[in-house]
Amino acid sequence: MALKTTAQLKSEANSNINTNGVNAITGALHNAMLNNIIDSMVNKSTDALSIVTNVYRVATKTIGSTPTQITFSSALPSVNYEIIIFDTNGIGWENITNKLATGFKITGLTAGDIIYLAILTN
Repeated sequence: MALKTTAQLKSEANSNINTNGVNAITGALHNAMLNNIIDSMVNKSTDALSIVTNVYRVATKTIGSTPTQITFSSALPSVNYEIIIFDTNGIGWENITNKLATGFKITGLTAGDIIYLAILTN
């Protein structure tokens, strides 16, 4: 698969999100989050451009108390994937553990965080 530019990836991801639906993410927040996701993927790995070809699902979760971790239990596609998390502070990557077919856990959260989740597949 040929490597794609960041602009191409952003365009494709926007298209896929618009097609597949977005849960509680709209407008400027959606666009800023998407751009951060792709920029982070590009900065994270030399072969990231060959990885991020589809945004499978975007979801949000609000942290109401002070847990040490939270579990997303949504089923994941049976393909290779990367999971990117942004919290309300916009820090970027969170620690991911227990990536399973039935879900995964995120650690390092604080009370009141809103978690933005994107599952990027190839």
